[in-house]
Amino acid sequence: MSLRRVLTLLLLALLVSTLPIPAPLLAEEGCSSVVFLAVEPGGEGIAMNVRVCVDGREPQPVIGIENVYSVDPSVPASFKLALIALELVAGVDTDRRVTVEFLDNPRSVRGPSAGFAFALAVMRAMGVAEPRGRVAATGFLNIDGFVDPVAGVTAKLRAAADAGVEQVYVPLLNIPDVPGGLGLEVVYVAMIAGLLNKSGTWTFDRELVHEVMRVMGGVAEELLRGAGPEAPKTLV
Repeated sequence: MSLRRVLTLLLLALLVSTLPIPAPLLAEEGCSSVVFLAVEPGGEGIAMNVRVCVDGREPQPVIGIENVYSVDPSVPASFKLALIALELVAGVDTDRRVTVEFLDNPRSVRGPSAGFAFALAVMRAMGVAEPRGRVAATGFLNIDGFVDPVAGVTAKLRAAADAGVEQVYVPLLNIPDVPGGLGLEVVYVAMIAGLLNKSGTWTFDRELVHEVMRVMGGVAEELLRGAGPEAPKTLV
């Protein structure tokens, strides 16, 4: 990683650290579907259809995971971290019961890279992110609201294309891992603030968020120049 990129990320961390903690946003209850992307032990990508439902108020978030053989502890841990980020950064009241149902054949689930896909499904189910039909996502959602890069993106995107997914959300810093020619609309995500609809954006200091996104836009341009002319160029 270049010195310029390190300094840029440090600046972003400083900017986000000054974001005020918003008042909880009272959101709707409902369900949303999203495609989780993963990599098999042999390196082959896999696309998993998942439904996430949010209902009922609880003293603290309660997460249930259904229709799986086994679940590595890193999976619910990443989901809990995502809910904390949604509350701290997006101001969403996440003291709810959240059910994650894997709709395909049961399998073992492991790794934290579904945290962002889980958060996206929760946001859509609660009405604070616009529904966009059948979408896929991968990325580690950190507690500060940034979507961190993950491994296996190339294999995951091929699996998404094979599954007929048209739109995929990918961490911004994974731009170099995105191949062209798959027929996918790839949306590069820097932080979850960019995914909130009008019902959520009021909780932010907009000028500060815009400054963060301006800096991230500079990082994106640098990465895209190195990724070649076929790289998709959508940034959130």
